[in-house]
Amino acid sequence: MWISLKKLSLPFGNLKIEAENVTVRCVKLTTSTPYGLECRRGCGNLLVEDTEISGATEAQLVGLVSPAVYRRIHLHGSVRDHMKLDAGTLEYSYLPDDYRPVAGTHNDAVQTGVSSGPIVIRYNLSLIHI
Repeated sequence: MWISLKKLSLPFGNLKIEAENVTVRCVKLTTSTPYGLECRRGCGNLLVEDTEISGATEAQLVGLVSPAVYRRIHLHGSVRDHMKLDAGTLEYSYLPDDYRPVAGTHNDAVQTGVSSGPIVIRYNLSLIHI
């Protein structure tokens, strides 16, 4: 069974995925919570596409699931990281250099941790200054 979210706008909240076989498509999410879209271990077969996430205080997207595909997503307005990724594919996405860092924080565009599967990052536009 597939769960699908389409054309959803969440002006002041977050979206936490706790199921397998989920598709998130055409979602605009503005938040002031630590994470905009959160997908933790145990939730495989995730597809997130054509989605915009902004305003999170830690990371716009936390993807700790495998397999997962993040396609054509726009992550912006980060205080710390655009994305925390432990597995999956990030492709055709836009990561601008529009951080709103807090003094003393460490900021990454895509932060990787202990991998729970392969990580593929390809065909993205990143304007992050290194």
